[in-house]
Amino acid sequence: MSKVIGICGPIGSGKSLAAALLKEMGAAIIDADALARQILEPGQPAYAEIRAAFGGDYILPDGGVDRKKLGKLIFADEAARKRLNAITHPHIHEQAALLISRYREDSYAMIVLEAALLLENEGFWDLLDEIWLVTAAPEHIHARLAARDGLTSAEASARLAAQMPAEQQAKLADHVIINNGSIEELREKLYVYCF
Repeated sequence: MSKVIGICGPIGSGKSLAAALLKEMGAAIIDADALARQILEPGQPAYAEIRAAFGGDYILPDGGVDRKKLGKLIFADEAARKRLNAITHPHIHEQAALLISRYREDSYAMIVLEAALLLENEGFWDLLDEIWLVTAAPEHIHARLAARDGLTSAEASARLAAQMPAEQQAKLADHVIINNGSIEELREKLYVYCF
Protein backbone atom coordinates (compact mmCIF):
# COMPACT_ATOMS: atom_id res chain seq x y z
CA MET A 1 0.00 0.00 0.00
CA SER A 2 1.27 3.45 -0.91
CA LYS A 3 2.12 5.95 1.81
CA VAL A 4 0.82 9.44 1.02
CA ILE A 5 2.89 12.27 2.49
CA GLY A 6 1.93 15.92 2.51
CA ILE A 7 4.94 18.24 2.23
CA CYS A 8 4.30 21.82 3.29
CA GLY A 9 6.07 24.81 4.73
CA PRO A 10 6.41 28.56 4.49
CA ILE A 11 7.35 30.21 1.23
CA GLY A 12 11.11 29.90 0.67
CA SER A 13 11.49 27.03 3.14
CA GLY A 14 12.63 24.48 0.58
CA LYS A 15 9.50 22.32 0.28
CA SER A 16 9.85 22.10 -3.52
CA LEU A 17 13.48 21.06 -3.12
CA ALA A 18 12.39 18.45 -0.57
CA ALA A 19 9.80 17.13 -3.02
CA ALA A 20 12.43 16.97 -5.78
CA LEU A 21 14.77 15.01 -3.49
CA LEU A 22 11.95 12.61 -2.59
CA LYS A 23 11.30 12.14 -6.31
CA GLU A 24 14.96 11.13 -6.69
CA MET A 25 14.28 8.52 -3.99
CA GLY A 26 11.41 7.09 -6.06
CA ALA A 27 8.35 8.96 -4.83
CA ALA A 28 5.55 10.13 -7.11
CA ILE A 29 5.08 13.89 -6.75
CA ILE A 30 1.87 15.89 -6.97
CA ASP A 31 2.47 19.64 -7.09
CA ALA A 32 -0.59 21.52 -5.79
CA ASP A 33 0.69 24.76 -7.38
CA ALA A 34 0.79 23.05 -10.79
CA LEU A 35 -2.76 21.78 -10.23
CA ALA A 36 -3.81 25.32 -9.26
CA ARG A 37 -2.36 26.68 -12.51
CA GLN A 38 -4.20 24.02 -14.52
CA ILE A 39 -7.61 24.69 -12.96
CA LEU A 40 -7.22 28.43 -13.65
CA GLU A 41 -6.80 27.96 -17.39
CA PRO A 42 -9.61 29.20 -19.64
CA GLY A 43 -12.26 26.52 -19.99
CA GLN A 44 -11.41 24.88 -16.67
CA PRO A 45 -13.98 24.90 -13.84
CA ALA A 46 -12.27 27.45 -11.58
CA TYR A 47 -11.64 29.96 -14.38
CA ALA A 48 -15.22 31.24 -14.66
CA GLU A 49 -15.54 31.32 -10.87
CA ILE A 50 -12.35 33.41 -10.55
CA ARG A 51 -13.50 35.81 -13.25
CA ALA A 52 -16.89 36.20 -11.56
CA ALA A 53 -15.39 36.67 -8.09
CA PHE A 54 -12.51 39.03 -8.95
CA GLY A 55 -13.54 40.65 -12.23
CA GLY A 56 -11.92 41.29 -15.57
CA ASP A 57 -9.07 43.30 -14.00
CA TYR A 58 -7.49 39.95 -13.08
CA ILE A 59 -7.67 38.53 -16.61
CA LEU A 60 -4.76 39.00 -19.04
CA PRO A 61 -5.27 40.17 -22.64
CA ASP A 62 -4.72 36.57 -23.82
CA GLY A 63 -7.62 35.45 -21.60
CA GLY A 64 -5.56 33.79 -18.86
CA VAL A 65 -5.76 34.65 -15.17
CA ASP A 66 -3.21 37.30 -14.13
CA ARG A 67 -1.67 35.14 -11.40
CA LYS A 68 0.93 37.78 -10.46
CA LYS A 69 -1.69 40.48 -9.92
CA LEU A 70 -4.01 38.06 -8.12
CA GLY A 71 -1.08 36.94 -5.96
CA LYS A 72 -0.38 40.52 -4.87
CA LEU A 73 -4.04 40.95 -3.94
CA ILE A 74 -4.38 37.78 -1.90
CA PHE A 75 -1.19 38.37 0.06
CA ALA A 76 -2.47 41.86 0.99
CA ASP A 77 -6.17 41.07 1.53
CA GLU A 78 -7.20 38.17 3.78
CA ALA A 79 -10.83 38.22 2.59
CA ALA A 80 -9.69 37.94 -1.03
CA ARG A 81 -7.33 35.10 -0.09
CA LYS A 82 -10.18 33.21 1.59
CA ARG A 83 -12.44 33.79 -1.41
CA LEU A 84 -9.77 32.50 -3.81
CA ASN A 85 -9.08 29.43 -1.64
CA ALA A 86 -12.80 28.64 -1.40
CA ILE A 87 -12.91 28.56 -5.20
CA THR A 88 -9.69 26.71 -5.95
CA HIS A 89 -9.19 24.23 -3.11
CA PRO A 90 -12.12 21.91 -3.93
CA HIS A 91 -10.91 21.64 -7.53
CA ILE A 92 -7.30 21.03 -6.45
CA HIS A 93 -8.48 18.38 -3.94
CA GLU A 94 -10.42 16.58 -6.67
CA GLN A 95 -7.44 16.53 -9.04
CA ALA A 96 -5.01 15.46 -6.27
CA ALA A 97 -7.32 12.58 -5.27
CA LEU A 98 -7.42 11.38 -8.88
CA LEU A 99 -3.62 11.46 -9.14
CA ILE A 100 -3.16 9.66 -5.82
CA SER A 101 -5.48 6.92 -7.05
CA ARG A 102 -3.53 6.64 -10.31
CA TYR A 103 -0.16 6.49 -8.54
CA ARG A 104 -1.48 3.81 -6.17
CA GLU A 105 -2.49 1.76 -9.19
CA ASP A 106 1.06 2.25 -10.50
CA SER A 107 2.35 0.78 -7.18
CA TYR A 108 4.38 3.74 -5.96
CA ALA A 109 5.52 3.09 -2.39
CA MET A 110 5.42 6.82 -1.60
CA ILE A 111 3.23 9.56 -3.02
CA VAL A 112 4.00 13.15 -2.07
CA LEU A 113 1.52 16.01 -2.25
CA GLU A 114 3.46 19.28 -2.14
CA ALA A 115 1.15 22.08 -0.99
CA ALA A 116 2.13 25.31 0.73
CA LEU A 117 -1.19 25.71 2.59
CA LEU A 118 -1.67 22.10 3.61
CA LEU A 119 -1.80 22.80 7.34
CA GLU A 120 -4.12 25.77 6.90
CA ASN A 121 -6.55 23.67 4.88
CA GLU A 122 -7.82 20.60 6.71
CA GLY A 123 -9.82 19.73 3.60
CA PHE A 124 -6.74 17.98 2.18
CA TRP A 125 -5.89 15.94 5.27
CA ASP A 126 -8.21 13.08 4.28
CA LEU A 127 -5.83 12.32 1.40
CA LEU A 128 -2.73 11.96 3.60
CA ASP A 129 -1.08 9.46 5.92
CA GLU A 130 1.45 11.97 7.30
CA ILE A 131 2.29 15.67 7.06
CA TRP A 132 5.92 16.75 6.87
CA LEU A 133 6.70 20.41 7.53
CA VAL A 134 9.81 21.84 5.87
CA THR A 135 10.83 25.10 7.50
CA ALA A 136 13.84 27.36 7.88
CA ALA A 137 15.01 30.33 9.90
CA PRO A 138 13.60 33.67 8.68
CA GLU A 139 17.00 34.92 7.53
CA HIS A 140 17.39 31.87 5.27
CA ILE A 141 13.87 32.34 3.88
CA HIS A 142 14.45 36.05 3.20
CA ALA A 143 17.74 35.31 1.41
CA ARG A 144 16.12 32.61 -0.74
CA LEU A 145 13.17 34.82 -1.67
CA ALA A 146 15.50 37.69 -2.58
CA ALA A 147 17.62 35.41 -4.78
CA ARG A 148 14.75 33.43 -6.31
CA ASP A 149 11.94 35.99 -6.66
CA GLY A 150 13.69 39.34 -6.20
CA LEU A 151 11.54 40.09 -3.14
CA THR A 152 12.59 42.77 -0.69
CA SER A 153 12.78 41.92 2.99
CA ALA A 154 9.47 43.75 3.54
CA GLU A 155 7.78 41.79 0.73
CA ALA A 156 9.15 38.51 2.11
CA SER A 157 7.92 39.41 5.59
CA ALA A 158 4.45 40.20 4.21
CA ARG A 159 4.27 36.83 2.47
CA LEU A 160 5.36 35.02 5.63
CA ALA A 161 2.86 37.00 7.72
CA ALA A 162 0.06 35.84 5.41
CA GLN A 163 0.81 32.21 6.32
CA MET A 164 0.23 30.26 9.52
CA PRO A 165 3.02 30.95 12.06
CA ALA A 166 5.80 28.34 12.02
CA GLU A 167 5.24 27.39 15.67
CA GLN A 168 1.59 26.59 14.99
CA GLN A 169 2.52 24.63 11.85
CA ALA A 170 5.02 22.56 13.83
CA LYS A 171 2.31 21.50 16.30
CA LEU A 172 0.15 20.14 13.46
CA ALA A 173 2.85 18.31 11.48
CA ASP A 174 3.90 14.70 12.01
CA HIS A 175 7.54 15.58 11.25
CA VAL A 176 9.38 18.92 11.20
CA ILE A 177 12.39 19.18 8.90
CA ILE A 178 14.63 22.22 9.45
CA ASN A 179 16.24 23.29 6.18
CA ASN A 180 18.95 25.77 7.17
CA GLY A 181 21.84 23.86 5.60
CA SER A 182 22.97 22.29 2.37
CA ILE A 183 21.02 20.19 -0.11
CA GLU A 184 22.91 17.12 1.11
CA GLU A 185 21.87 17.83 4.71
CA LEU A 186 18.24 18.11 3.62
CA ARG A 187 18.53 14.86 1.64
CA GLU A 188 19.88 13.07 4.74
CA LYS A 189 17.02 14.37 6.91
CA LEU A 190 14.42 13.23 4.40
CA TYR A 191 16.06 9.82 4.06
CA VAL A 192 15.63 9.24 7.80
CA TYR A 193 11.85 9.65 7.53
CA CYS A 194 11.61 7.56 4.37
CA PHE A 195 13.48 4.48 5.51
